Amino acid sequence: MTSVSVIIPNYNRSGLVNETVRNVLSQSLPPNEVIVIDDGSTDDSVASLRAEFGDQIRLIEQTNQGPGAARNAGLAVATGEFIWLMDSDDLATLNKIEVQVAVLEQNNADVVYGPWARVFFDGKTVRLDGPVLQQRALPTNRDVLTWFMTDWSLVFQHCLFRRSILNKAGPYRTDMWTCDDSEYFVRILARGAKVVFENQSLTLYRSNDHGKVTGSGFQSIRRLSDWANCLVAMHDECGNRPEILSHPKFQLRLWKAVKELRYHGPEYSSLIGELDRRLRYSGMTNYLMALNNRVVTAIRTRWSGTAWHASFQTAELQPAQRRLIESLGFQV
Repeated sequence: MTSVSVIIPNYNRSGLVNETVRNVLSQSLPPNEVIVIDDGSTDDSVASLRAEFGDQIRLIEQTNQGPGAARNAGLAVATGEFIWLMDSDDLATLNKIEVQVAVLEQNNADVVYGPWARVFFDGKTVRLDGPVLQQRALPTNRDVLTWFMTDWSLVFQHCLFRRSILNKAGPYRTDMWTCDDSEYFVRILARGAKVVFENQSLTLYRSNDHGKVTGSGFQSIRRLSDWANCLVAMHDECGNRPEILSHPKFQLRLWKAVKELRYHGPEYSSLIGELDRRLRYSGMTNYLMALNNRVVTAIRTRWSGTAWHASFQTAELQPAQRRLIESLGFQV
């Protein structure tokens, strides 16, 4: 029998996390369990969750240890065959679990991803922050791991995972408070995950900065050092894929991280050295690649109206998607 666990880390998002939990519990295929891990909130998140949901959810409290540690705590107790790693301020259309479970089962797959959109919420009004992302599957001229290491990214909220592939990947790293999903996804892909696409659901990623760990309140240097450590880990995880490690776009990511860390001072010399040892091209070569990348992006933005890479398969909101959002009680 199908079983789904939803894992939601929370830190100081009282009210918002309640809205997310209501959204999850209202799914057309309800989850077997909703696990909320409160990561040392100092607001009334815990009291609010207990008052509204009681034993409808499993609430775990821990000292503030970061999102990776919170998700690990959820994964340690989750019992579902399928895992939805949701954030505490985002929403999804009410068919998400039903659609994605069906696709995983039909394809005997490990990961499914679908369309998602960055949005601003203003009461009961939703305003899109750009086009809908991933209206179609990734192009097939590269495999998913190569795409992810070079030009493409995702957020876990619009995915559903088979628990067995997460077991193979192991736990989240807890030393990175940003980029932890990216490092984890590379481990998932490197372990042979079968990834499939669906276009029937829609995930709404909140662009409003309400305490996001990656939002404006988080130190830019911490984001940068986390990203540099993530690149080192991603590189080493793909040691058996030299064509990825030497790909100009991945090399450009390494070079940019080195350049930005050098700007912040000598205290990052050790991390800079780790990145330098993984660089394959000269500084001038990377500079010329960066210049070419800026030109290509400018041309794409002018002609397509968006700076998003073609791998994101962007398009306008479709009428069926609008109806799905409206079924959540929002106007678009």
